[in-house]
Amino acid sequence: MLSQIFNKLTRRKATSVNGIDKKTSTVGGPDSVPSDQLPKIPTWKPGDTIRSRYKVENVMSGSMGKVYISEHLGWGVKIAIKSPRPEVLADREGMKRILKEANSWVRMGMHPNIASCYYVLGINKIPHLFIEYIDGGDLSEWIKAGRCRNLRTALTLAIQFCHGMEYTHKKGIIHRDIKPQNILITKNSLVKITDFGILLARGDKSEEGGVPVDAGVDSEATVGFRGTPGYASPEQLRNAHDVDRPSDIFSFGLCLWVMLCGKKPFINNAIEHQIPTPTPVVPGIKFPRILKDILVKSVAYNPQERYQNFEEMRHDLNEAYKAAFKTACPYAELSNIDLRADSLNNRAVSLFELGEANEALLCLQKTLEINDKLPEAVYNRILLQYRSGKTRLPRILRQIEAAKKSGAQIPWLHELETSVKKSMMGDKLDGNRKAEYPDLRLCIPKNSLEIFREGQLYLSIQRNVLDHLENKRYQTCHDVLMTAWKNKGFQKDRIFNKVYDQLLRVCSKKRILGVQRFLTLKATGSPATSLAYIPGTKKIVSAGPDGKIILRDFDASREVKIIGEEGLAVTAMAVCPKGKHLAVGTEDGGVTVYTAQSGNLISSGIAHNGATLSLAFDLRGRQLASGGADGIMKVRNLSAGPEKSIAFKEGGGVSAITFINKHHDMATGSDDGSIRLWEASGRECTKILEAHAMPVISLSPSIDGLRFASASKDRYLNIWDQQHGRCLKTIKAHEEAASSVLFLQDNRTVVSGCEDDIIKLWDSETGECLAILDGRGDGIYSLDHGPKPHTFLAGRKDGAIILWMIIYELQFN
Repeated sequence: MLSQIFNKLTRRKATSVNGIDKKTSTVGGPDSVPSDQLPKIPTWKPGDTIRSRYKVENVMSGSMGKVYISEHLGWGVKIAIKSPRPEVLADREGMKRILKEANSWVRMGMHPNIASCYYVLGINKIPHLFIEYIDGGDLSEWIKAGRCRNLRTALTLAIQFCHGMEYTHKKGIIHRDIKPQNILITKNSLVKITDFGILLARGDKSEEGGVPVDAGVDSEATVGFRGTPGYASPEQLRNAHDVDRPSDIFSFGLCLWVMLCGKKPFINNAIEHQIPTPTPVVPGIKFPRILKDILVKSVAYNPQERYQNFEEMRHDLNEAYKAAFKTACPYAELSNIDLRADSLNNRAVSLFELGEANEALLCLQKTLEINDKLPEAVYNRILLQYRSGKTRLPRILRQIEAAKKSGAQIPWLHELETSVKKSMMGDKLDGNRKAEYPDLRLCIPKNSLEIFREGQLYLSIQRNVLDHLENKRYQTCHDVLMTAWKNKGFQKDRIFNKVYDQLLRVCSKKRILGVQRFLTLKATGSPATSLAYIPGTKKIVSAGPDGKIILRDFDASREVKIIGEEGLAVTAMAVCPKGKHLAVGTEDGGVTVYTAQSGNLISSGIAHNGATLSLAFDLRGRQLASGGADGIMKVRNLSAGPEKSIAFKEGGGVSAITFINKHHDMATGSDDGSIRLWEASGRECTKILEAHAMPVISLSPSIDGLRFASASKDRYLNIWDQQHGRCLKTIKAHEEAASSVLFLQDNRTVVSGCEDDIIKLWDSETGECLAILDGRGDGIYSLDHGPKPHTFLAGRKDGAIILWMIIYELQFN
């Protein structure tokens, strides 16, 4: 991760990460590097382009060094690029701290009131910070322009600042340099806190004359400690490295005094003073009593007498707002804002920029577990797979197609698709040119107070939906829910999912509106070629070539149980509909029966001369059918008394088997592509169907017993009338071999899985493709029903199990 990369930059031995070198000092002591050994800091002017991607628009000076306001030519957004002063590079401990704190800032994640630090890159072996550009100036400029003289504006900004600092402190970060220059404000009046100690380096001087000064708002300077003297707390002045949350509150308290009173309450922060009565800077304004108390309490000399956290301070500031304006501040609460996925996506971009492509891909997988439809993360994941060269280009195109049909709005997919198609056409690049790929995409932080209003609107919608549900206005509840949910791409939502589950109990299902990736259970490392849900429980069982039979709970925190011992490859598996028995077939022809929930052994034996390829229980759970590579089908009775076995020789291995109705009639699929229909329990073969051109891989009946579906290596999916054996629909389902098929419990929708990692949902009556899903692994190997009628499971090549949920349009009587 980033911390490992930054550690490399500060080792005594010469190391290099993305062109950033840090050499051992041989002159001047262990904490400094001679100037003649320092790398030369690059400089640019407006119009220059940095690394062919960042066009410089303006150059400014900051406490750390130069600040280049640049446009990212790929994203079309502005970024502030900060480079260090030479003396910062000379100080080994200063460099170590900068890199460490850059790591903390990047990992802090996104918040509406925090300026994001995107990443740290080496340019000419010098670390440069790439930071969100804020277009409205800083608080010191607003104060000088008189914009904070309006009490409503000042309190609104102060409340937003508290939100940002609450988040910062919860992340375990103490700012230590709060001052007006580090409180940025967008043109739309959104506060953004910046420079979390990262720009403070030992020995920094002010711009004027190179000596520390303390002349008020417009010329605060950083000196040889962590902070700014004019805004540092008394305890920070005593020991800059031993401070806590009340220290940041003191610094902001001084900012409040300057905003509201035009000056600080005292000059020397190091000694205890009698705090004067706060007086408004604008004559005629009257401070509410609680606002005076806030101003006094926030700058108390003793840390225990101040606010102990910014949440308390925000509450009182809102009370002051209500006292002054007879209504609560619109920005007092920041509701339903979850930027975890956005933050992780940006961390993935940071890791990629630092040369850690594999780590970036892992980070994107975590991102998509939080928000499956985040456009930037969906796009970045496909792009990284494309760049890696490990995934065949046709598969990349199918991932793009799945992303297009997912409901997420991803405007950059066309550019990526064009690039992939160009590569497929075999265009020859100049031998001296490197292949050009599209840029990864950042989640750009919002710079408007609309983010507060969006959160409040979403909270209002949730309350509205719950009210309709409680009062049994089901149709209205459904209509409001689906409109709001569709706008979010049917993203997983605790309230929306709960309401939908309750509506399903009082309705009938109509058409499919979307599919939600509800849960992903982590990979085991071995393909989940066999998968089954245990009815009546929250457990699933999976197995594969490594021979491990894995029993686990949908609660990912529960312990995974391994049944039996690793050994022979598992080639087939089935769970009885009653949830009592689990049958496992192995490559040596064995069939073993366990208790499904506990995994206790019931019986074991060799059933076939060759691998056991297929297993199925009847609907009563009393009979178990098995099919083998020897072309034999066996049906045995699991009830009390002696077992009975019936065997029939088929044309080729019995690759698929299922009971297709309540009468216990059966269907089997063979290696030669044929399907055989059998009377109850396999007494007599009633029909042989010339079904597929290649082996039948999977069979699945509809719940009503009227139809069943077959999937084959020939890439086709067929729908059959089980009574007459007629083929009702033939569908070219995939571009590669299908791996599994599943008839959903709505009796109409069929799911097909493919080894190219694509899952498709089909209307069995019309043949229409209803949805295309990306497994986000390296192949879908198995499918099964989920714990609820509107869910299903998919097992991946890496052993991960995905629980999907179908979002239906509902009809109420």
